[in-house]
Amino acid sequence: MRIAKTAVALSAAVLIVSCSSTSKNSASSSAAASNSTQQSAKQKYLNEAREVLDGFKVKLADDSLNDLSYFAPKPLALAKKKFKDAMEEYDDIAKGGGSLLNIFTSEEEEALEAKKEIIKLVATAESELNKAKKIRESAKTILGDVFSRRDYLKQLNVTKIYPKTFQKLNNEIDGMVKDIAEGEIERATKEQAKMSAELLALEVKTVKYIELNELNEQIASYKKAKIDDALPRTFQGLVNARNTADAVISADPRAKEAIKTAVDKVKFEIAHLKHLHKAYKELASTKKTSYELYLIAAENNLHTIASAMQLGDLRNIAMKDQADAIADKANQLLTEVELAKSNAAAKLDSSANAQDKLQQENAALKTELNGVNAKLTKINDELKVLLTEKAGLQSQVKQQQVELIKLKSMNEVLLPLAKKQSNEQQETPQNQVVVVTPAATQAETPVAASQVVEQTQDLKAETEQAKKEVKQLQQAVEDAEEAAAEAIEAAQTAAENAQQATDDAESATEAALKAAESAAAN
Repeated sequence: MRIAKTAVALSAAVLIVSCSSTSKNSASSSAAASNSTQQSAKQKYLNEAREVLDGFKVKLADDSLNDLSYFAPKPLALAKKKFKDAMEEYDDIAKGGGSLLNIFTSEEEEALEAKKEIIKLVATAESELNKAKKIRESAKTILGDVFSRRDYLKQLNVTKIYPKTFQKLNNEIDGMVKDIAEGEIERATKEQAKMSAELLALEVKTVKYIELNELNEQIASYKKAKIDDALPRTFQGLVNARNTADAVISADPRAKEAIKTAVDKVKFEIAHLKHLHKAYKELASTKKTSYELYLIAAENNLHTIASAMQLGDLRNIAMKDQADAIADKANQLLTEVELAKSNAAAKLDSSANAQDKLQQENAALKTELNGVNAKLTKINDELKVLLTEKAGLQSQVKQQQVELIKLKSMNEVLLPLAKKQSNEQQETPQNQVVVVTPAATQAETPVAASQVVEQTQDLKAETEQAKKEVKQLQQAVEDAEEAAAEAIEAAQTAAENAQQATDDAESATEAALKAAESAAAN
């Protein structure tokens, strides 16, 4: 009994152990499958999060955003911070360290929540980035003129000419940009007009320095040397030119052509003053005994100019009158030159018009020549047709001639026979006994004779008709040959005339071009 109980107990123990082992194996397989599913889902969420991060990273690396640190530093910094937080969240999950929150029961759930958090952080970063872009757009709209003037001043190298003034204005501009970034748009808008005016004033000042500073220093040195006392009128002309240039720059510091003209006038007056002052010093240092030599030298200069203008020797009149005579001659020569230019231009225009007309005529002649060539081609085609018809007609003539020969041969055979039968009928006496022949023979004899006569007559008629047709065919061939010859001759004549006209037009065009070139050269 005890053995039986022991056996039962052992059996039960074995059964329990067996069941426990089976349960553990099943649980292990289920856990492995669940873990694989979770890993797959986790990787999917990580990939989706990475895609979002990479997309924003590309936007953040765009070169067009480089100036956002100037226009909107705070939103840009916040956008970068949120993006950095999102990257850290991703790195923690990707490395298996768990979410920063670390309150999840499974890796799948943890990865899903991490993805949501990353998307949220990137969305915030993108929102801040868009905010920074809008701030930049507002700043460029409100301060567009200010920025443009500041950039132009930099091109003028203002930082080396007036560095302190420019730096002061630049700091104020930075403050206006900061106001816009902080929402103080109204304040920045009010300050914009004042800043534009100050920048314009600095631009005018800078351009005056660039264009007139050295010239002003020369003028100051002349005044210090008291040249204005020696040559007051000439010196005042220089000052007036300088004041005009100053006014031109003040009116528009970017009117480069007008400024150049005004500044060149100042440079001219400076050179004028220098040479005149040199002559003044020479005159001032001349002794009374040398006055005559000084005057003769001046008179000789006028005489050289007068001789070059073929005015002869004018030294028998006052030097002022000599100068007036030279001026009158110069004006006369200038008038003649202008007239010659005008005539040359008129000839050139006339030559150009003639050239245009000749070109038009040449084009018309070429068109006409093309038409003649087309007609010639058509005539050649018609000639080919006529030659083909001629060959056909000649073939028909030969055929008719063969038929005519046959008809003549038959006529030569049948005509004597017909005459013989006719003569025999006429020679038979009326009272001659007629030999009775069979009916067939009696009937055939007159019929045969009649047929021979008819055939003979028909042959004659056909022969005459054949002769007429042969003559007509020969006449048609002759007419076709004559028409073809006339057509060829007419086409050749037209082509020669058209070619000659084209050659004449080209020769005339070349002559007109040479005449125009000659007129232009003269």
